[in-house]
Amino acid sequence: CKYFTIITHSPDDIVLFIHNELGKGATTFKAEGSFTHKQKYVILTVLKRGQAVELRNYIKLNHGKDTFIMITNSSEIIGKGFRGFNCNTLTNVRKHANLMYEWI
Repeated sequence: CKYFTIITHSPDDIVLFIHNELGKGATTFKAEGSFTHKQKYVILTVLKRGQAVELRNYIKLNHGKDTFIMITNSSEIIGKGFRGFNCNTLTNVRKHANLMYEWI
């Protein structure tokens, strides 16, 4: 899973893209730039890898240098729509399988 923190002047079309095209939710809140003291918005969302690529491409194409994006890998998400969803399930299964193989 990919955890997005997006800082922008115009969040509306990004949030609409997340809702309408990706079928996911987002949280937004107002922020203030520490140097400029201009109002900005922060958008938080969690996406699967394919959706993350779509969102990153959408923002790069439509917002260019006006938007700051931080994308973080997440190992586990707990909450509505992600109830106990472990983003590394396959990786963890492979690690445990290798450990058992080495033990045998």
